[in-house]
Amino acid sequence: MHIVRRPIAHLTASLVVLIALAGCATVVRYTYDARAALPSGVESNIGYEAMDRHFSPSSTIPQYIYIHSPHDLRNPQALADLEQMAQRVSQLPGIAMVRGITRPKGEPLEEAKLSYQAGEVGGKLSDASQQIAGANGDLDALTAGSRKLADALAAITGQVNQAIAVINGLAGEVARVQNQVDASETLKQIQQLAASLRSNAGTLEEVLNMAGPVLAGLNASPVCNTDPACAAARDQLQLLVNARNSGAFDQIADVARQLQATPDVQNLIGTLQAMRASLNQAVQTIQSLGLGSPGGLRQQLAELQQGANALADGSQRVADGVQALTEQTKQMGRGLSDAAAFLLSMKLNASKPGMSGFYIPPEAMNDARFKDLASMFVSPDGHAVRYLVQSKLDPFSTAAFDQDTAIADAAHSAQPNTSLADASIAMAGTTPTYAQMRDYYNHDIRFIIVVTIVVVLFILIMLLRAVVAPLYLVASVVVSYLSALGVGVIAFQLIGGRPLGWSVPGMAFIVLVAVGADYNMLLVSRIRDESPTASAPVSSAPSARPAA
Repeated sequence: MHIVRRPIAHLTASLVVLIALAGCATVVRYTYDARAALPSGVESNIGYEAMDRHFSPSSTIPQYIYIHSPHDLRNPQALADLEQMAQRVSQLPGIAMVRGITRPKGEPLEEAKLSYQAGEVGGKLSDASQQIAGANGDLDALTAGSRKLADALAAITGQVNQAIAVINGLAGEVARVQNQVDASETLKQIQQLAASLRSNAGTLEEVLNMAGPVLAGLNASPVCNTDPACAAARDQLQLLVNARNSGAFDQIADVARQLQATPDVQNLIGTLQAMRASLNQAVQTIQSLGLGSPGGLRQQLAELQQGANALADGSQRVADGVQALTEQTKQMGRGLSDAAAFLLSMKLNASKPGMSGFYIPPEAMNDARFKDLASMFVSPDGHAVRYLVQSKLDPFSTAAFDQDTAIADAAHSAQPNTSLADASIAMAGTTPTYAQMRDYYNHDIRFIIVVTIVVVLFILIMLLRAVVAPLYLVASVVVSYLSALGVGVIAFQLIGGRPLGWSVPGMAFIVLVAVGADYNMLLVSRIRDESPTASAPVSSAPSARPAA
């Protein structure tokens, strides 16, 4: 009776309470963890609790990014693109770790970082620089040795030039003696020539004594072996030494002694005949050694002198070249040291994922360690790859479900303009399964709510033959439904500290709306029957309003 007398006041108070309770429904949180519905003492929950003490829930209830491509992904370009995708996913909020073929421990392979590879190259360059620096003493010794060789060859060239001058004089004296003997010139001229011949023969003997070391030096010189002119001059000098060793020059000296030993003019003819025979024999010996005529001898001596000079010039150029090479080698060592310092600095300072780069060389695909790793994350044909994603969130929470959507979006964003452009990417695992189940459930419950309200409203309109009263009844049922959810939030979530089960909204709607509408219809029918104006369908709404 109090409600009938004060309907507006009671309606207002009821609406305030119901709306306040319905407002609590806006902070509702749902859980999809079916384990929470079981007692904590069951064996399955005890086992989960034991694992949770040692491992994170995301590692015991894993989720995966699954990539399938029409081509083999076991190549450097595809692996780099996969790592780029994994890197993007790992940067999302709430992601603890992403593990896969390119990052088995949750971080990119250290050996695959370009900064690491640059550091390895820098280490090798540093070793080479240190070896060059350690060999500076040897390089200096090489420069000094080449300079000494050039100086020694210059001295030998001087000695050869001196020997050639003496030999040229001797050749001229031999020619003059032969001409004097053939023309039967005066004894005085012959004696003078004999004295000159003997003097030159003695000088030649001294020069040829020095020719031996000169020849030994030329034979030991690697530069002379590569210089044709030097080799020809060395051969000519060898002929002179052979001539001295064969006694040809001794025979010339005997001719000079015989000339000086002539006692008087009466013995001149016999002496000349004997001297002619000795001189002819000496000339034949010289010709047999290949020295030829005095003119040919001078030509050969000129070639010898030219070769010696060329040898000296060549050795000087070699010394200059060795010195330049030494300086360039030292400079290269300093350059290698600078390059090594830069690459090692790159290894230390550019090791972060955003700076380090990623590259796995093709030969690494055949490494046994890579094959073992690939067997865990790559299909045998190489067309499918999976990445394990470990989250910091509860795998059964709605936040984890939303995170799965973000993970999939991040993975798809890494596809354009890469080798993964034609690949399909999907999420798999417990969390993605419940996330998709939530999406389907939310779609279904929205459909059920709309259809149920429309059907109930239509039935009420047909039953009551009115519009306002059915709308009032449906609205009251909806407010009651939201208020009931608010009561559940207060009782279980705010007081009990546990989120509501994911099936509560659907079950509550079915009970409160679909079933509760029947009782409302019975109540309205009873009110209409008791109303004195029951014969007027339009007036049923005012009659029903106070009854509420």
